[in-house]
Amino acid sequence: MAAPAHKNIKNLDGKWLINKTYSDATDPVLALQGVGWMTRKAVGLASVTLHTKMEVKVPQDNAAAGEVMHVDVDQFATGGIKGTAEHRVLDWTYRPHSDWLFGDMQARSRFTTLDNVLKEAQEKGGVTEADAKFLTEGWLDETKNGEVLESWVDNDGKGWTGW
Repeated sequence: MAAPAHKNIKNLDGKWLINKTYSDATDPVLALQGVGWMTRKAVGLASVTLHTKMEVKVPQDNAAAGEVMHVDVDQFATGGIKGTAEHRVLDWTYRPHSDWLFGDMQARSRFTTLDNVLKEAQEKGGVTEADAKFLTEGWLDETKNGEVLESWVDNDGKGWTGW
């Protein structure tokens, strides 16, 4: 997806069409996540649009946290077919989530920096450190020196983690 110049990591409101010319194929990652062949093929053929809304508000499940950025993403496929919905509270607290495509998960999200991702991963070592090195390579300078939106999703039932 290409963003207009006035958009940035803290202003992603809008409708975003996934550009398959510049995106990797979704089939391999969906297969790893346990999504069936027929569904993967339908997703691969569809045009997917993300409707994104960002706003600062108090989390319903943690009023003591005060005001925190929320990111809501509703996905739609060709013809307006409703896909999944993701509602993220950027306070790095695990919250349960369930949808028809991926099943039961828990996720946490936050604003952070690439340096912080690497530092925390180095403290853990092993696979986490190797994954963090991969995730933090190849970014533009403006991202290297600024903030990123980090999400961590665990699906224990299907045995995968998305970072």
